[in-house]
Amino acid sequence: MKIKELKIKNFRSIKELNINEITNAMIFVGKNNVGKSAIINAIRLLAGDYQVKPEDFHKDSGEIEVKGIIYFEEDDFKNFIFDNKIGILKIPSNANDFNHVKAGTNFQEYSFNDFKTKREELISGKSFKEIQSDEESREVYNIWLKAIKDKFKIVENEITIICKVNKNNMESNYYDADLNNISDLKKFLPRIAFTDDDRNFEEEGNGKAKTLTNELFSKFILNINRANEEISCDSCVLDNCKKCIDEIHRKNIQELSLRDLEKLIKNKMDINSRGVSETINRFFQNNYSQQNFKIIIDPTSNLEKSLSIKTKIIDSNLGKKLDLSNVGAGIRSIYILSLLQAYQEMNSNDNVIFLLEEPEIYLHPSLQKLMGAILHDISLTKQVFFTTHSPLLLKDFELEQVRKVTINGNNETVIEKTDLGEILFDLGYSTEDILHTDFVIFLEGKDDKERIANIITHFYNIDVSKIYFVDTKSCNNIETYATIRFLNKTSFKDKFAIIRDSDTKDINEIINKLLNKFRENLGEEYLNEIRNKLLVLEYSSIDNYFLNPQVLQKIGIIKSEDDYYNKIRQYIENNKENIIDYLKKMNSNERAEKIKNILFDSRPTKDKIEDIKRYVRGHNLFGIFGDLKNKTNEYIKYSSPDDFKEILDFLDRFAYFSSKKKVIN
Repeated sequence: MKIKELKIKNFRSIKELNINEITNAMIFVGKNNVGKSAIINAIRLLAGDYQVKPEDFHKDSGEIEVKGIIYFEEDDFKNFIFDNKIGILKIPSNANDFNHVKAGTNFQEYSFNDFKTKREELISGKSFKEIQSDEESREVYNIWLKAIKDKFKIVENEITIICKVNKNNMESNYYDADLNNISDLKKFLPRIAFTDDDRNFEEEGNGKAKTLTNELFSKFILNINRANEEISCDSCVLDNCKKCIDEIHRKNIQELSLRDLEKLIKNKMDINSRGVSETINRFFQNNYSQQNFKIIIDPTSNLEKSLSIKTKIIDSNLGKKLDLSNVGAGIRSIYILSLLQAYQEMNSNDNVIFLLEEPEIYLHPSLQKLMGAILHDISLTKQVFFTTHSPLLLKDFELEQVRKVTINGNNETVIEKTDLGEILFDLGYSTEDILHTDFVIFLEGKDDKERIANIITHFYNIDVSKIYFVDTKSCNNIETYATIRFLNKTSFKDKFAIIRDSDTKDINEIINKLLNKFRENLGEEYLNEIRNKLLVLEYSSIDNYFLNPQVLQKIGIIKSEDDYYNKIRQYIENNKENIIDYLKKMNSNERAEKIKNILFDSRPTKDKIEDIKRYVRGHNLFGIFGDLKNKTNEYIKYSSPDDFKEILDFLDRFAYFSSKKKVIN
């Protein structure tokens, strides 16, 4: 799930603002008081995470409007399957909706009432996995999916949700693309993990509900327990759970899930409230002549809303627990950094979007770089919006992910795409990493950095600590452009190289795309320098240069060459579908089909091993050989220059390397 487009009207300094082409990361840069925080809070408003105040209305306007176009991956819809408002036992909710989607299904001859009965029979007691594994249940799922897309106007997996707040009542109302007021639209909004530039650590320490700690902790511990959620009976959705309670009573205490505890608490509260209900109802009916009305007390149980997380810092020197608000600002910001790292490692699967204001506050430059890297890693799976004044946070992101926010002549917020020159002018560029080095190599990932460094150490008389390795994530990020621009204006212009994986793609196509991107962001003057300093590996990744069977046998990874080829053959056969999917993801359909025919022809594995190294994802091939990851240094020690010929020949183009090459027999 991600926000694809935003339109904001009459919010704070924003009269009207359109933000298009939003990717998994969106970074807002600009001077203070130009409206960056207004954009962040408008997203919060859309998601139901912000309460509008009178001063939020732009000038004399009477209505705030935030419109979002939200895109769903197909898998995202399963997060709603057990929802008590829009879930599989609720939608379609009437005969008209059912009749609209039943054509061509196994239920096209059913009346809606018959379908409801059959639906409950098929879905009760099943997890999502079980629903998908049974043909009839899967048909019910497909009907539900069609129905919610139809009901909420989800077209090509995109939904338009408009939030309006009128100054007269200050309430948020939600509308679809046709301006129909539908409160259930809120169900499709992402959840927000927000931290502002105030860093209110008193609330963070005291476990207030609207804190980043509470948001992330509750999301993780609750969602990890709900990950395999199922409807164990239709009553679970209808809130009348006798059948479920009987099942819960048969469980051991250790077997109870959070969902079980919620139901159990609800059941106990129902029992305990009956006497109160009866007493109130007796007086109510004595006082009111209409006997058709009855009072029922309906308690609810929601562990998520009641969860409170308090955070303390233990100072081992003092032997005390300290409130988070009573330690230094730097420590508190490092805590936020650690919190984000923990979230990324644990990787909760719910639909959460991160909103951060100036995450670099109080962080040392080295930790600012780390913060940027963490936010980039999170953006690979979750959407991240943040504001910043620090160039160090931008290093791993692409120029297309940055927007410059300014104020026009009417003191209204405007937003525009920016270029490298503007970013460097506005935020500056840190050269400290380069100044004390002899050479710069741009690579794609930490593992590549370690392996290239070890190859250089073995084959050259070079101190690799004098080489600055830039982990580019991709060659299109801001650090790559900024560093090359800096290098070409200094004596370093002949002392940098770019090495990147081919990832099964056509090498010439990769080179042309890279050069076009460099032309677009750096200009023509840099192209010749870059072209001569660029290596796109013939094999799909550097991992596949560590697959010589003779060397693997020497270091004890395989027993024999036959063992080597058997392992690879088995992997290819057992993972055919995944291999083909990856080829289709990375290549055109025509090229993917051509490569598939090469990989899966009748030749023995030994005869097509070079093709396998070119066209099978390196990480996966490398992973076949267990402990190889921990023995790459040993592998290099027993290797010959021929094992890394392509890489060594490339490095030898540079006098810095060729003049220091070792003689290895």
